[in-house]
Amino acid sequence: MPRIRQNAEKDALKDLLGEINAQSARYGYRSQEALGTALGVCQATAGNYLKRPETIRLSALRAMVKVLRLDPVVMLRALG
Repeated sequence: MPRIRQNAEKDALKDLLGEINAQSARYGYRSQEALGTALGVCQATAGNYLKRPETIRLSALRAMVKVLRLDPVVMLRALG
């Protein structure tokens, strides 16, 4: 059954967060500190991105794409 439109944005962000977590583990960024260092932000900022993916800045999103090699389909859905 297809997702209803009302929850589409929320589900897209949830999928993006799942992709970030999966790729972080795959490439060995097991802590927020390691991920933050790879992205060029502090540990607290990386933690905020993981708690609230809607607050990710474009520069950090670009860094995530380079470092984590995120799935383009998931990225495009999350961007709207």
